[in-house]
Amino acid sequence: MATEAYDVVGSLREMLQSQERREQSKVQTALASMQFAQQKKMQDIQLAGQQLQFLQTVNTQAMTGQATDFLTSTGLGAIYSEDEDGVEDAIETLTKKPKKGGFGFSEADANRIATAVWMSYKGSPSAILSIADELNTGFKKEKPSTNELSLIKGFVASGYITEEEFTSGKQESGQLDSMSKTIQNTKDISAEMYEYGRGEYEIQRDIGAFEPIKGKVKSEESQQDLSRALDEFEKIGSPEQEQVTPMLNPNVKTSKDITSDYNILPEAARKAAESKLAGLDMSLGTLTSEYESLLDERESIVDSMDDNAQDYSRAVKAYDLSVRTGLNVTDLEVLASKAKENKSAYDNARREYLAVQEFQKNPRILSNAIRYGDDWRVSVSGAQMKPDPNIDYFNLEGQVPMDLGTINLTGTSTFKMAELATKIRSIQSQRESLDIGL
Repeated sequence: MATEAYDVVGSLREMLQSQERREQSKVQTALASMQFAQQKKMQDIQLAGQQLQFLQTVNTQAMTGQATDFLTSTGLGAIYSEDEDGVEDAIETLTKKPKKGGFGFSEADANRIATAVWMSYKGSPSAILSIADELNTGFKKEKPSTNELSLIKGFVASGYITEEEFTSGKQESGQLDSMSKTIQNTKDISAEMYEYGRGEYEIQRDIGAFEPIKGKVKSEESQQDLSRALDEFEKIGSPEQEQVTPMLNPNVKTSKDITSDYNILPEAARKAAESKLAGLDMSLGTLTSEYESLLDERESIVDSMDDNAQDYSRAVKAYDLSVRTGLNVTDLEVLASKAKENKSAYDNARREYLAVQEFQKNPRILSNAIRYGDDWRVSVSGAQMKPDPNIDYFNLEGQVPMDLGTINLTGTSTFKMAELATKIRSIQSQRESLDIGL
């Protein structure tokens, strides 16, 4: 009897323990499921944030490149000048009749265009793209308004829009459509970011880049979808391959152009002017050569960032492994020195990369630092100041610790290039003062 009772108690205990194990298993499964769901949600949030950041970066680069192309295609880039009276002179050129070398814009449009051109050269292309978008909207209308027609006629008179294009309402190059799409992208990305902030993590709008087709404009627009835009972002690679805000005005007259009307000068004045121009040309050549060397140097430094990060990571792992295997102190010091060397190279490249990014965001801050002789310091998070080379903090905006500090970018190639660009612009201005042509 006692044995049977013991067996019953044992069986009961085993049943209870089995039930307890099943309950524990259910709890663990539920917890694991909840943890997985939480991780999946966090990944979705992070991915959506990165995608928005990618798209914003691509669109910003497109804005800069399109603004530069538009200024070149329309000839508006030629009105920009660093002279004190540059804006007034530009407005005069814009309002002057086409037969007299002007554009024929109204006073109101001329003021808007001049302001937009200056903003574009200072790193804010949105204003000139807005004018292009306005032009595109009116250009396609069957009956443009009086104000739209006034703007359109200025671009027709300048030759940017041909008579045939004006009549058909279709621009052959598709440049205006491309800029209008970029403006719409800006609005759509802002809307998606607001929704992201409210907890909506799916990108629903058609954010892409219009691809103008050479030759005749086709009715179906070729656009990049989200994945294509991300692919394009990846292809861009280092900042030096991006459409970086220009430091120098590419539209500079040659010495031959400047002296083309010197035949009306007295011989003494002509020789003096030619002599001064020759001296300026020599200085300009030297400074330009230095600038181009720094440009190549910067590209090389930034391109090495990923390789340096990998070398540093490998060096650290090699050191740790050597410590565990009992390598002697002398050999360990060699490995530690190598790791420090790789870390220094990585930090230098990352600092240069950051300098390019900060210049892109606001060229004026760098310009003011040079003008007033200050250091070029920018705010960064603690994580960016002491980064993990395996994490791309520049593409995780808003997801790094916000303990802000500053980092000094004064010694970077970008800073030195800006200093040279200031000197080059000064010499270019002096050269332009020797030009007596119209």
